[in-house]
Amino acid sequence: SKLAALKKIRTDFPKTVSAHNQADSIMLTLLIDTWPDRTDEIGEVFDRVVKAVPTANAETRLIMLQRPVTQLLDKKMLLDRAESAVEAALASFDPVKFIETQIDQAKRMKQPEPTAAEALHRLQAARGRGQELLGRIYAERGDARAEATLTSALKTNPTAAPIALLLAGIEAKRGDDTAALDHYLLAALGSKLKPADDAAMTALFRKVRGTDADLEAALDKTYNTALPNPVTPEKWAPTPNRSSRLVLAEAFTGSACGPCVSESLAFQALLDRYPEGAVAALSYHVHIPGPDPMTTSGSAGRKIYYEVPGVPTFNVDGTRAKLGGGGRENTADVYRDYVKAIDKALETPARATMSIATSMTGDKIAVKVSTSQIAPEAKDLKLHIVLAERKLRFSGENGIRFHEMVVRAMAGKDGAGLPVGDSPAVPIKLVEEYTFDLAAIRADITDSLAAEIVKRRKTEASATTPSATPREYRAEGRAMTDLDPAQFVVIAFLQDGKKNVLQAARVDVNPTHAPRVK
Repeated sequence: SKLAALKKIRTDFPKTVSAHNQADSIMLTLLIDTWPDRTDEIGEVFDRVVKAVPTANAETRLIMLQRPVTQLLDKKMLLDRAESAVEAALASFDPVKFIETQIDQAKRMKQPEPTAAEALHRLQAARGRGQELLGRIYAERGDARAEATLTSALKTNPTAAPIALLLAGIEAKRGDDTAALDHYLLAALGSKLKPADDAAMTALFRKVRGTDADLEAALDKTYNTALPNPVTPEKWAPTPNRSSRLVLAEAFTGSACGPCVSESLAFQALLDRYPEGAVAALSYHVHIPGPDPMTTSGSAGRKIYYEVPGVPTFNVDGTRAKLGGGGRENTADVYRDYVKAIDKALETPARATMSIATSMTGDKIAVKVSTSQIAPEAKDLKLHIVLAERKLRFSGENGIRFHEMVVRAMAGKDGAGLPVGDSPAVPIKLVEEYTFDLAAIRADITDSLAAEIVKRRKTEASATTPSATPREYRAEGRAMTDLDPAQFVVIAFLQDGKKNVLQAARVDVNPTHAPRVK
């Protein structure tokens, strides 16, 4: 009935091209999933889908071919048609035109033109998408061109697990265990391996290294070597207009968020550019678009407070500086926008002075914040006290392995902060005290992840066509509750009712005892 209805759309609306295209896309999925033996009909619909793809922009063409071609690949059918479609798209790829388009787009959006290196990186990434599809088709057909094509594609997209796994298989058959292991490690960084692939990687690691005790260290080394940050930041130098403000940079991100890759890398570059006395940076993890094991009630509450429309979002001193990101190839653009906003804020006068003192006893961190010289016009003030951890290791769906300055807890219910009221008429020194309880923090992180998984499972079960196999999430069962007091940082900031940050302060907790808290 559904297939008949889709066909009827084409008959009843012969001139409505957009409706035809949508109907064909749905029809292709329906036919492949329900009647894979109808190869003639599937081929006809696939040809129509390919014909509807715009040809003016080769990058867009390759992106739009990704889904229909992958559908044929997954079912191992009509690979000759898939190959022809991808080869035609790659053949139409004009590097000069591509770079000109990138420059024109930057001018229209009044953004800095990409450098030659940045334009080349984007060009390679765009072409790499087509090479990945073509390499997978070659491998499925046993074509000798598979290895060279896949190797080229992997250079432009090192986190593409399907490519790395195919190359691991090729190297294993050749008997080169070391090369096969290298590809397995890359695949493990780019995706959650299936149990069989994970077991094969671990067994091969033991065979090559003699033990699997240092597997995580090997993954760290592979990540740092194969996936370096594309931005090399210049150290910031104070200008004559530098104020006493400690700028607050707040990033909203998610370990399952693809566009957050450029945000995470740009955020890491900021930490290298600015000294800790210039910028206090915080990373709030949220459950978008998938569960994130670093999410807390405070980070989720902070997202609601700012009415964050999506991730990544980057705020500077309470004001939105940038919404959106992209893949690794977009890191330089994102970083430039972040730097522009922060450099401007560093020349904006502070509207208060602040200091922090901390002490730690057992699982409790006591914080005392002193604030004075508050701007007299400030209203509806709140003091926010945040406990952050310098670096966490978790490889989520987007492939980012290290996460820095992650928010672990915030003062107040759901990160609402501590009400201060209006600025006092007479300048006085305000002192607020707050205590973080590590046991409560661990419970909060665990509950946040568990509740998100339950919510998503209910949504999946109530779907019109529920999946027979529950979706796998890399965060499931992996709440990041292993807290390291030696990496704790406390950041406090004063914010008015209009969300403007008056001033911030930070201090390392650095307890004299630094055991790992499990």
